[in-house]
Amino acid sequence: MYYKRKSTNIMKLMTLTIIVVLIVGVIVSVVTGLMYKLGSEVGKVADTYQGIPIYNNGKDGAQEHGINKNKNGYVYGYKWQCVEFINRFYYDKLGTTIPGGGNAKDYFDDKIENGGTNNTRMLAQFKNGEGDKPEINDIIVFTKGEYGHLAIVSKVEDDYIEIVQQNVYGKPREKLSITYKDDKPIIASGKGVSGWLRKEN
Repeated sequence: MYYKRKSTNIMKLMTLTIIVVLIVGVIVSVVTGLMYKLGSEVGKVADTYQGIPIYNNGKDGAQEHGINKNKNGYVYGYKWQCVEFINRFYYDKLGTTIPGGGNAKDYFDDKIENGGTNNTRMLAQFKNGEGDKPEINDIIVFTKGEYGHLAIVSKVEDDYIEIVQQNVYGKPREKLSITYKDDKPIIASGKGVSGWLRKEN
């Protein structure tokens, strides 16, 4: 009888321990999630480019934190998505509005000839691999994936360009290699760069 009672108590203790561990796990998970959503990481300045802040959107690139607009009501886009940074940089630094809305990949129109005007965005458009190289402040358009991605060219060298971007965790700046085919530069081959947009003087 003594051994049976002892065995029963051990089983109860093990069951209770498992329940406590599960409850603690759930609590830690919930608290961690809230800390991430409400923590100081999201919305913090990750970098600046020409005086324009690049904000951190955290590890979840799909996360949205409401609409960001300036004091005059001009809408930059969703905090802190890549499109928001592009619109804010072009408006605040270059004095240019980019019409058209939509996702990042929608900024590029494949039907437009290289060097032609993208009438939806009111910017010149260049196709990757068609003979031109990006220039400083051009908008690089990645069309890979469901939404695509946008970035600003911050440096141009013979074998790479540097881009600045929002909503790529831990990479507000990134280098993209340039390779050449028939003396025509190709930016980040295989990474979905369809081309770039440029403000015409």
